[in-house]
Amino acid sequence: SHTVPLGKVPQHVLAAALQLGTFVEYAEIVSGPVREEFWRVVIKDRRNRVFVARIDLNGELLASRRRTQSRVDS
Repeated sequence: SHTVPLGKVPQHVLAAALQLGTFVEYAEIVSGPVREEFWRVVIKDRRNRVFVARIDLNGELLASRRRTQSRVDS
């Protein structure tokens, strides 16, 4: 995968990502052995929750997960 500047990310991919939040932090295109397969986009909402979305090349939201921050004391 490699990061793509937000200005070069297709609008339909950004629109799908913004269903989860209000700010796109960054977007990556993930390539398989033969071709590009999907987009991975990191989005933040107004409550500072972070989501990672998997979006297909046509702009359909395939999956999303919430990224949480944790702290481990030992």
